Amino acid sequence: MLDITSVKSFKYMKHYEGIDFLRGIAVISVVLYHFYALLGLGGAAIFPYIHYLGLFGVSLFFVISGFLVYSSFLALYKKYNQDVKHALKKYFINRIFRIFPAYYFNFLIVLLLASLTIDTSYLYSLSFIKQILSHLSLTSYFIYKDAGLGFNGAYWTLNIEMLWYLIVPLVVLYFDKTRFIVIAIIISFFMFYFLDVIYENELFNFTKSKVAHLFYYSFQLFPQFIFFGLGILIYKYKVKFPFNKQYLNFILSFCTMFTFILLSKIGIDTFLVRNILLFFVIFILFTLLHNQKFGHFCLISWLGKISYSIYLWHFILLVIMNKSGILNLVSFGLVIVLYVVLLLIISSMSYYFIEEKGLDIKAKIFK
Repeated sequence: MLDITSVKSFKYMKHYEGIDFLRGIAVISVVLYHFYALLGLGGAAIFPYIHYLGLFGVSLFFVISGFLVYSSFLALYKKYNQDVKHALKKYFINRIFRIFPAYYFNFLIVLLLASLTIDTSYLYSLSFIKQILSHLSLTSYFIYKDAGLGFNGAYWTLNIEMLWYLIVPLVVLYFDKTRFIVIAIIISFFMFYFLDVIYENELFNFTKSKVAHLFYYSFQLFPQFIFFGLGILIYKYKVKFPFNKQYLNFILSFCTMFTFILLSKIGIDTFLVRNILLFFVIFILFTLLHNQKFGHFCLISWLGKISYSIYLWHFILLVIMNKSGILNLVSFGLVIVLYVVLLLIISSMSYYFIEEKGLDIKAKIFK
């Protein structure tokens, strides 16, 4: 998932138009990957590129979250003259009203779909109730490693984000020194190295399922701190490339992405190398684009604006399409058109009628 910090929620913060554009790139990357993976198109020649594009999208979302969530709490802390109690209260109110309205509505639909398809004996079991509670508390990924009740596996990043939201105030209040953040990033890189050592050591005799467990551990919060921490450092030092011409930033951004996609073809099979590459690619892209002006009519920026709703709904639609066997019924081109149209309609409705309404209710209650 992705970062789900709304600029509207923090009117005292600077509005970075470029971040909406980056969100748009991130959500397109993730949706494209899931489209191929969930519709059984993994054998396509283009899929190796798509796979690494999906990893790129998730990591970019984490950098955006590191940048915005850190800066939002820091801004509140300064606004309330370092009054921790008031800053925390406002911060968590903002988070709750930003995340939960759209998420809970989405989960209600997931729950209804799951109740129609899962075995009746499990439906009324204690395990299923525990699953529901874990989703309501956004902790399902840490408990089951398979969030979404079979219909929305994209929930796992929201669980990581929620944990990140809890940690950010501690970072600002007690560890807001560059050396702490850099040390944490270095340790996170070492964690990827240790995962590689474990994977490559024949003594551990890793089966396919155990390798999947390593992949699960690589996407816990602390290994992924390399991206959250990168966002913090970019904000703290106001890092940006010194090109005054916007087209130069676009050209370099395109070249960076093109190089990254080409490198994915040769096979980046270690956790460490893959994440080092992602780290520098996203650093270049973020610093090139987050300060750019894109205007109100840029399609990618608009997709970034509604990216949280897109992220919530794209997986469900793909699971339903897969279960229906739609690729056996209509042409591939028509599947793409139907999916894009449905996703944009549903996501737009979710954004304008649930996300924005939730923020309006918050504004009325907590003036």
